[in-house]
Amino acid sequence: MSIYTVAVFYPSETNVFLFQYEPPSKEVQEKQMESVKRVRERQAQQRTAQQEQLSLGKLVELEKDSELIGQIKAAEARHRIKSLRECYEKQQDEELQWLINSQPTSLEAVRLKTLLRPHPPDHAHSTSIMDPLSHTQRKRCEILIEDDTRIT
Repeated sequence: MSIYTVAVFYPSETNVFLFQYEPPSKEVQEKQMESVKRVRERQAQQRTAQQEQLSLGKLVELEKDSELIGQIKAAEARHRIKSLRECYEKQQDEELQWLINSQPTSLEAVRLKTLLRPHPPDHAHSTSIMDPLSHTQRKRCEILIEDDTRIT
């Protein structure tokens, strides 16, 4: 039935056609509310389970990230210590070289050089101490040290 046909009826008759809808009974309304409540509870449980899974995944990622950051910081600290050690050794070598070069005679310079500690080897795992002088330099030093008259 269309709206135009309803308008033709008398007002008392239109009320019969327009208000034929009855609200559901209380029992039906209660059952509907219970089912809606169950659906909402199930959705809430699913949301909390999903959030727990996401939070566990995030915790694992954060733990991996913090471990990686720790490794990077440790590597930076090792590099910083290594560069400081190299800088200190370089300054010390320059100072010793300056002391040797500032000796008035070559004999005193050779004696000072032999008294000073030898340079450590470049490789830390090597235990042998390398001779800083070459074969010809060693011969020349021995000649200078044995020379008591200081002619050479």
